Amino acid sequence: MRRFCTVVVGIIAASAVVLVGGPASASSSDSTTISVAGEQLTMSREMAAQVNDPNGWGNLTVAQLAAVGIHPGMGKFPPKANSKQQVVPASASGCDYNSLNNSMCIYIYGYSLQVTEWDTSVTISSYRCSYAGYWVNSSLVATSNTVCGQNGALWGYWAPNKRMGPGQACNTFVGIAGRPCETLSF
Repeated sequence: MRRFCTVVVGIIAASAVVLVGGPASASSSDSTTISVAGEQLTMSREMAAQVNDPNGWGNLTVAQLAAVGIHPGMGKFPPKANSKQQVVPASASGCDYNSLNNSMCIYIYGYSLQVTEWDTSVTISSYRCSYAGYWVNSSLVATSNTVCGQNGALWGYWAPNKRMGPGQACNTFVGIAGRPCETLSF
């Protein structure tokens, strides 16, 4: 009997702070270390909570994230797959609509729990630059390159070509509210 991946679309609402260690030193008890795209980054507990906010990165800037070591292009970005089979049909249900009339969407391609490509988009009404964050089970696993545009959409692409989940897969964009998620399961 064959097993296929079932994807359930939803918005994650639980806290997403992923602590991988205690305080960085005895004198900095307000610091913590979190795992970001395979790197261990130390920052204040307040900043870790903002980085992992389940409501997205709407209140963070590129400079704030850079100050703690998070930057565009983190994680491995192999070449995009030549062909793709979407795990779930692209639809509005894969989007998070917020009060600012922005819609942020998530698109995951692959088979079973093998994710070959993972894309995200967000609508914008004026010129801006940002980059996407890719989350699996509340842990930031990669960031896109910086993308810029105006009056349309920004797109982030990632081709991990590896097993993901089971669990929650979510996206964020720096400085833009929203966090669409899909649940990956057998």
